[in-house]
Amino acid sequence: MTNTHTAPRERTQDWPEMTPSALEGRLYTAEARIRALETELAGAVQRERGRIGRELHDGVGQQLTALQFAARAALEEPAGDWRRRVAEISGLLEETGAELRQTVSGLSPWWIDGYTLRLALHKL
Repeated sequence: MTNTHTAPRERTQDWPEMTPSALEGRLYTAEARIRALETELAGAVQRERGRIGRELHDGVGQQLTALQFAARAALEEPAGDWRRRVAEISGLLEETGAELRQTVSGLSPWWIDGYTLRLALHKL
C-alpha cells in the first residue's frame, strides 16, 4: 500500500498570489493524489471482500454443513432420539449465529460510522 496520505498540506492563503499555471499545476497534483487514493481504496475494498468471503466460508459455511449433517442424522434416528439431536442442532445454530454476528460486526469499523467518504479518505 502506498503512503500517499502523508504529503504535507498546501497553504491555501497563497492561492490569490499564484499564477494561473501554478494553480493549474496544484490542481493537477491534487487530482492525481485523489486518483491514487481512489485506487488505494478500491484495492482495500477488494482485499476486505476476499477476507470476508474466506471468513464466511471457513466459519459459517462449515457450521452450516455440520447443521445439514445433524439434521439428516436426526431424520434417520428413531423418534426417541430426536430431543438429543434437536439440542445438538440448536447448539450449532447458536454457534453459527455468534460466528455470523462476529463477522458482520467487523464489516463497519467504528471510526467510519458517521463519516462521509471524503472524511474517511482523509483518515487514510
